[in-house]
Amino acid sequence: MNRHPYFFSVLLCKCFLNKLHYLKNLLAFLAIFLVFTNLPAQESRVWDYPIHYGTPEWDRLSSFQERLKTYNIPDDLIKYMTTADLVRTCLNYPEWLFITSSNNFQTGYNSIKSVFNGFVELEKRPDAFKELYKVYIKMKPEKVTEQPKKGQFTFEFSFIELLLSQKSIISSISNEESKSLLSTCQVMYENKCKNYNIFSSFGLSTTCLIVGRILEQSNSDSYARLITENPETKGFIIEGPFGPHKILLDRIIESSKEYIRQL
Repeated sequence: MNRHPYFFSVLLCKCFLNKLHYLKNLLAFLAIFLVFTNLPAQESRVWDYPIHYGTPEWDRLSSFQERLKTYNIPDDLIKYMTTADLVRTCLNYPEWLFITSSNNFQTGYNSIKSVFNGFVELEKRPDAFKELYKVYIKMKPEKVTEQPKKGQFTFEFSFIELLLSQKSIISSISNEESKSLLSTCQVMYENKCKNYNIFSSFGLSTTCLIVGRILEQSNSDSYARLITENPETKGFIIEGPFGPHKILLDRIIESSKEYIRQL
């Protein structure tokens, strides 16, 4: 069957247009791919406390309250910080040791939280536990004997454990995450006990504060027995006293092991 030359012209034109459309889409895809593959890594937004003890700006401030205010993260920075950067910023807070000016860990933490917006923001983040736990699980209390500043090293555990023990953090984690955190705390506790002369009951307390609050939240038989046999546990969970008797701390850890076995 003979076809009119016009038919072949139309057919060739359609083929050309289809190929042209395909090439345009391919070029667009390649352009997007090149843009994303050449993007620089996300810039770290860790707040480095530019005004601190020893700087001229610090010396010019007339009151300590004014100096504390300079630690606060600017609003235009904090809202763009990743939770990982916020965790690092909070762990680097220069006045952590003020927690010891109170009668217990929780009151001490509440005091510094009231003057530093980083802690407030961190507790609001839904992924706060995830980022804190990433740091915590890598920490090795058994390395304390190798540290030139052993006191500072032990306090680093107290700081992150105090953050992990906050009820706003614990209430947001799943049962599986609770189990993982309890298991990690048990290992931390055992390794701290091997160097009890360095960590002391002060260093063990924050580990047990995490454990006690997880058990409280579980409302399990293990928790009920712990409270019945050791009524002082309730006060410990609420306040986190600095130096409870090690017997109580041991019992809290044993109750957590019992709880995990029942899961």
